[in-house]
Amino acid sequence: RFLQFCWGSFYFVASRSTDMNDFRMIIQKEIKSKPGTGEFVEELNNWVYFNKGFAKNNDFYLLSKFGPTAKQILAKGGDCSDKSRLLSTMLKSVGINSTLVMIYGCKTCGATHTIVEAHYDNGRMSADPVFNIVFPKREGEYYGIKELRDNPNLLIRRLDFLKAERGSEDKVSFYKRDTETYSWIKTINWSKNNITQTVGYFIGQFTDAPFLVMRPHFLEDPKLFYSYFLFVMGAMFLMLSIVISWFVRKYNKNSNHTSR
Repeated sequence: RFLQFCWGSFYFVASRSTDMNDFRMIIQKEIKSKPGTGEFVEELNNWVYFNKGFAKNNDFYLLSKFGPTAKQILAKGGDCSDKSRLLSTMLKSVGINSTLVMIYGCKTCGATHTIVEAHYDNGRMSADPVFNIVFPKREGEYYGIKELRDNPNLLIRRLDFLKAERGSEDKVSFYKRDTETYSWIKTINWSKNNITQTVGYFIGQFTDAPFLVMRPHFLEDPKLFYSYFLFVMGAMFLMLSIVISWFVRKYNKNSNHTSR
């Protein structure tokens, strides 16, 4: 059984590796900027924006709960959470770490929008692949989500600039400024239930911004989740087998000693 779990995990790892190689080939062909720079993230964000449509992608991989893979989003497009998943995965394919960030309309409201915060050579930067927005600061530098949260006017000024630049018919003109501000942002909703609240409290002992920690990639990558899950299940099965075997040997040894 342990080997079965291992083979299952290997299958998903191999399948994901093929997908990541495909993404690297697309990036090499379509993106001209140097990976790791803010310009690269901006150019890739622009490419994801124009790739397919913006309707919710209802595809899924094995289980509907985990939603579509990045390859399925690549093929059909998707909404803000879908395109953000695709952007984050494509960045990961070339070694750039990132996290999805959920935007909430107010402190007690539900999530209204999803974006990406990506690492680049000068820090972290926000990228919105469904409205094609990044936030240039100065030459080669961009604003990250913490700066955007602390200074709401940065978003307003950027929206005004892009609307004037692109025209009133562009998608950015329909941005919901009242409910998709950066005032309430979370990478992980630690308030969701008692378990997440406990974990969030623990994380909060090590950082003053637990809602801005990097979101684990396996939460957005079904194949990566399945590979981790099967590996952990296999490891647990192996440990359980070892423990049971130890108790059986000990029991047999005591039984033989008693019979003498």
